[in-house]
Order: sequence, then C-alpha cells, then structure tokens
Amino acid sequence: MAGLPQVVVERAKAVLEKLEKYELAVFADESSNGMQKAAGAKASAQISLFAGPDEGVLNELRSADVSSLSGDEALRILKAAQERLA
Repeated sequence: MAGLPQVVVERAKAVLEKLEKYELAVFADESSNGMQKAAGAKASAQISLFAGPDEGVLNELRSADVSSLSGDEALRILKAAQERLA
C-alpha cells in the first residue's frame, strides 16, 4: 500500500486475520451454542454506528402517530425528547 508505513500494513493484516478467524468460528457452527462460543472468545463489543445516547427517544419518536398528533402533543413529545438527550 503506497505511502503507508510497514508497521501500519502489518497491523492491518493482523487485525484482518483475527476478524476472519472470528467470522469462520461463528459460521462453522450455525447453532446458537456455536455462535455464543465464538462470540465469547473475548471479542470486544461493536458499537452501532447509529446508536445514540438514548435508543428510547428514537423508539418513542418512531412510535408516535404523527398524522393524528395535535400541535401541542407534537411539541410535548419533541420537548421531552430534547430534555432526555441534553
């Protein structure tokens, strides 16, 4: 890889190798027991790219029936969401 230090390339290869081993371990045994065993091998938890500070706020907004909300109800929901995220 042009311009990258050799140390970076070697580290990337090592990380890729670990990820490939983990993936193979998960798919080698498709039962939930096999997946739990593979996941339990001290793998770090992956943070969701879209996970915010409070999934409850998103769920509340998703479940609101916006077509039947009055203006006051909509403002109340938005204010409550804003307070929870602050």
